[in-house]
Amino acid sequence: MSKQRDNLLLVFAIGIYFLMLHSMNAWFLWNIDRMWLEVITLMIGVVLVIRNWKTYHFSKGSQILVILFSLAILWNSKIGLGSVLLLPISFFIMFGLSKQSLEKMLQWWTNLYAFILVVSFIAWTLSWSSILPNFGTIVHPAHDNYTYTNYILCIRGAFYDIRFNSIFLEPGHTAMIAAFTLFVNRFNLKSKAVIAILVCTVFTFSLAGYILMFLGYCIIALQSLRVKQIVKKVIPYILILSVVYYAGITYQNGNNLLNELILERLQMDDEKGFSGNNRTGEITNNTYESFLKTPEVISGLSPQRYSNYVERGLIEGAGYKLYVMQKGIIGILLVLLAYFYIYRYSGDKRLTLGLLLVYIAAFWQRAYPFWYSWLVIFYFSTIRQIQGKNKN
Repeated sequence: MSKQRDNLLLVFAIGIYFLMLHSMNAWFLWNIDRMWLEVITLMIGVVLVIRNWKTYHFSKGSQILVILFSLAILWNSKIGLGSVLLLPISFFIMFGLSKQSLEKMLQWWTNLYAFILVVSFIAWTLSWSSILPNFGTIVHPAHDNYTYTNYILCIRGAFYDIRFNSIFLEPGHTAMIAAFTLFVNRFNLKSKAVIAILVCTVFTFSLAGYILMFLGYCIIALQSLRVKQIVKKVIPYILILSVVYYAGITYQNGNNLLNELILERLQMDDEKGFSGNNRTGEITNNTYESFLKTPEVISGLSPQRYSNYVERGLIEGAGYKLYVMQKGIIGILLVLLAYFYIYRYSGDKRLTLGLLLVYIAAFWQRAYPFWYSWLVIFYFSTIRQIQGKNKN
């Protein structure tokens, strides 16, 4: 019976992983409606709940979480039955799963993501030669500028040139989720999966991904609260980064990939803060500045007005500015409250709070708090308890 339950949990987990990959825009899911994946995963989840009814515990705190996330997601959205379909209902089912089940799901996800990155990295390496054939060009159905050569196991776009983005839409998406996954695994370098994810992520040349990984590693090190360990874990990496920085800006007078793709983007900029802060253009920035002077800053632009601005090219890009214009201050507070409530009832508050800080940093450039990959990985942080703590 236990094995049957594990098998059912695995099938449910596979559904969750497909939803996570869909949120990350894996190329083979571009033309598949998320709702089909949601419905199938939900049906499996219902069977899982029924089969594990004695151990399934959907507490009062879980019910409040559902309400908070529903309010945050539906705030300032179009009213109607269709808006309900935006809710990550299969994710809500996870609130009642046991700690042991969630730990298994985290382990499976870590191994799966490592496998995807390693296989696609090998394919990406071979794609630069004639060894690996391509299967033509693919274009994202919603964004014509996302055009890629399809090698099945990986995709390559002229826009990103040398940068590795695996099977996903952007190298930044690949690196961001890698940073989150590494964090909930406490950067455990004894794990082959963790090392694989870390190494593959280096080749994304994602400035945001590098920053999130370094921030996450520092938080994990500082949470030890031992000066000796902090010095041992953090100082050497600061020295290494200093050497890498110097080598990058001096090697061939700065004419190298490291300097051009990463270091130059860290240069201070009077308007952007730093050169790599390029998720919105001048038109969007002007729209945002005008928006801040209106009463709509409280509730956000109406769905009709926001769509109109997008169609007219007044809003484009990604990051917190778009989210603020869409949801307003109230929307920001609602999503922060929902995530904070997970922290409030976490079995490992220090780890969850640390990941929340990493999420806030990620939100600056990629404000996707309701992506399945964001939601599920954040919930995983609640069950990675330090040995000796009480039950979740």
